[in-house]
Parts: sequence; C-alpha cells; structure tokens
Amino acid sequence: ARSSDFPVHISPRVALTADASTRLSMKHYQSDVPAWPLEHGLATCLPSLAHERVWEQISDVIERKKRISVILDEVTALLDMLADPKLHKSRTVQRTFDRFNHLLQNAHQIVALDADVGDAEIDVLLQLSGRPVHIYQIPEDLSDLKFREDTFSNFSRSRPTVKTLVMTDSINLSRLVPWMDTGKGQAGEGLSMLFVNSETRDTDEVKRFVADPNSFLTQNHYDVVVATPTIDTGLSITAPVFENVIGVFYGVVAPETMLQMLRRYRPARDFTIVRRNAGVNHQVYAAVLRHGLQRLLGRDSLVEPTLDAYSEFAIARKENIEARRALGVPGLFDIVTNAGAQVEAAALAEDDSEWLKLLSARSKQEKLARAEAVVNARDVPAERVDQLLAKPGDNEARQKFLVKRALGLDTPGARAITAEDVLWVDKYGHSAVALLEDVLWMEEPSDDGKFMESIDSTPAAARNHARKRANLVRGGLMALGLE
Repeated sequence: ARSSDFPVHISPRVALTADASTRLSMKHYQSDVPAWPLEHGLATCLPSLAHERVWEQISDVIERKKRISVILDEVTALLDMLADPKLHKSRTVQRTFDRFNHLLQNAHQIVALDADVGDAEIDVLLQLSGRPVHIYQIPEDLSDLKFREDTFSNFSRSRPTVKTLVMTDSINLSRLVPWMDTGKGQAGEGLSMLFVNSETRDTDEVKRFVADPNSFLTQNHYDVVVATPTIDTGLSITAPVFENVIGVFYGVVAPETMLQMLRRYRPARDFTIVRRNAGVNHQVYAAVLRHGLQRLLGRDSLVEPTLDAYSEFAIARKENIEARRALGVPGLFDIVTNAGAQVEAAALAEDDSEWLKLLSARSKQEKLARAEAVVNARDVPAERVDQLLAKPGDNEARQKFLVKRALGLDTPGARAITAEDVLWVDKYGHSAVALLEDVLWMEEPSDDGKFMESIDSTPAAARNHARKRANLVRGGLMALGLE
C-alpha cells in the first residue's frame, strides 16, 4: 500500500478504519476532514463512499492517473454490507455500489483481507475489478483448542459457578434462560451480568466496555458477560478474566462468524457450543429469496425481470449469506476440525420434555409482557417519526409505530393496537421467510384493485387476515427501502 501513490483503506467498521489510518499513516475520513485535500491516502468506511466530499477527493486522484492501492479489510463483511440497504443511511446504496465498482476498476492493485474468504467473494472481486485474483492463504492451526457440544437444556439449567463469557447470535437468549435476567442488565439469581447487544450498546457501561474491554473487565468483575454480534469486528479481549466460554447459536450468523465471535476472547482454549433451532430453513429461504427479490426489483416484468447490476449483485450476495447460515453449528465444527481442533459431540440428552415445556411457557410469558409494554408505550407524533427511527433507545415506542404501520393502523381514526397485534407482527414481520412467502402469495401485486376485489370476496375472517398480510408486506418492504 505504501508503495502506491494513493492507498485507500475501506472497511465495514469505524474501529477498523481508525486503526488503519494510524498504522498506514493515512487521513481518517472523519477526524481529518479539515485537512483535505488529501495527498497520502484515505481510510474510510464503505457507506462514506456516498458522501460527496469523500468521493470528490478519490475522483480527483483517479482523474490524475495516480497509482491507487485499495485495501478491502474484512471483505466478506464489506460485501454483505453492500448488499443490505438497511445498513446504509438514506437511499445511497446504489451510489455506494457504483462508486465502489468504479474505484476497483481504476485501482492499480487491490488487497482483500479476511479470515475466511470463499469462492463467492473471489467471484465478486473478479466481476467488479475485471482482473485476475491471486490468493495467499495462511493456514490456521487450532490444534491447541477444544470444542465440546452441549444441549440447550443443560445450558439453561446450569447456573454458572465460574466467570463466564457467553457469545450468542440471539438477543432473546436471556429471556429463555432462567438464571439470566430479561436482558436489561439487572442481576439474575444473584449474578453480576453485562449484556452487550443492540439494545444496550448506547449505554455508558457498554460504551466503556467496547472502548477498552481489557481495562473495563479487569476493573469491573462480572460473573457473566453475554455478547451478540454487536461486537463481532475489531474487538479483542486479552485479559484473563473468564474461566468458561460458551457459544449459543441459533444459526442467525454463518459458521465463520461464530468462530470469530468465540475467538474474541484470546486466552480461551476450551469452548462449549450450544445449538438452538432458529426455526428458519435457510436453504429454502435462499431459493424463495431469489424468486421474491426478482419480482420485487424487476421493473419491466414480473415473470422475467430486468435487473440492474446492483440488483443482480444484491440477490446473489443474499443467496450466499443464507447458504453460509444454513451450514450452522455443523459448519463450525467442520471448520475447526479441518484446522486441527478437538471436537467432542454432545452426549444423548436425558428426557427433558417437562423442562422444555417450562422454558416454552416462560418464553410465552416474556413475549406477552413485552407486547403489552409496546401497547402501553407512548404514541409518537407523525412529525417526529424520522427522529424516533434514527435515535437509539425508546424501543417500545419505536416498535409500536412499526406495528401500527405494518398493520395499516397508523391513520387517523384507526383502532388501537392490541398485544395480539404486536405478537402477530413479531412472529411474521421479523421472519424473512414469511415476508417473502407473502410476497409470492400476492399473485398480482401490481394490480391492487383486482387484488383487493379478490380479498373482498372471501369470508370475513380470511379477509381480515389477508389484509393484515398485504399491509405487512407493504410495511416490510418500506422498512427494507424497497417502496
């Protein structure tokens, strides 16, 4: 990178960008804005390519025929981010994609870095850059690590007796485990606990943890820390503060991400892996996804849609994401076994049907309590909706607005929402499978009059359910930026 005229480091996370700007003596896209124009390179996050001032500087370097080196850090996460409009502020994803593509095509050299790069990532780099890809692989030796599988019933019964780090891909885990609390940071059964997730990341406690995890954990003696992919990149814990590391995975993230999450705690040599069924068949979803998104994004025809380059990229990338997720915990065990780690399968579980019934009842009670909290949350005036959605916190008011919009109850004179409404949207609105199945179920989405006429001819109960489904689809698509 230093041998080129102008290195550009692109990453999916602010922390990685800041680190790169220091190591490579580059300008940081946030802290060094007053020091522009740039001469010695730039470290930036991917979405910032859509910012005019950032792109003006890069365009100027391209026009002057400078030799540009592009460093793509965490390239798998970068491409996943590029395929997800929800991760971009405003509707700039198409502009970001075009500029990213243009930069790669005009780069003198491209260096893509990641712990696990697959064929799909290599194919995308080939397509976008139009040049050969040379692969330099550094084999990872995990022969000193041991992974032991355990059942969820054993995990949920066993109150920790030593300092424990729990890495999970589900923010709802704490609501299912009796020895944990409801996820709001109070002690559970006398345990001092820290929850690091999307709901708590803006608290002072979690901010201090993320800023300097080693000092924070050394000074604050938690019995249990429960962390989600909120800290999946750029965070490393080297202080020997935990005696036990447990991964509880529902299959929301890919096996490579599971391993990266577990390895955030560097001293660990023994890991316990707990597998949970997330209720999503990712293999089926990948097939439904392509069909559904083609119909949604194809502007000329619902049968043979004409897609632009970004839409083709986004569909293929989302298929790849779901294919990786489908590998689940068995995929994690394949990775670590191939790297030399010891793997111990779970022993046959005892008959724990009564215990699982207890957990199921607990889950239903928690969901009902959360639904009632949403119903009782404050109503936000229409003029403050954008502010509510952009501002962290106030989750109940935010969810109340989204439920009302999804069910078409955000208009003057509409009935008040009920806990049943919240539970219905929580069940279907957060499931991509259900959302896309509903899209396909709407045979003629472009002929709204004909569609509503067909609904009116059905019995009252079915008509009400069909309208809910239709409104949910529209609300979901708006939330995805696919109006």
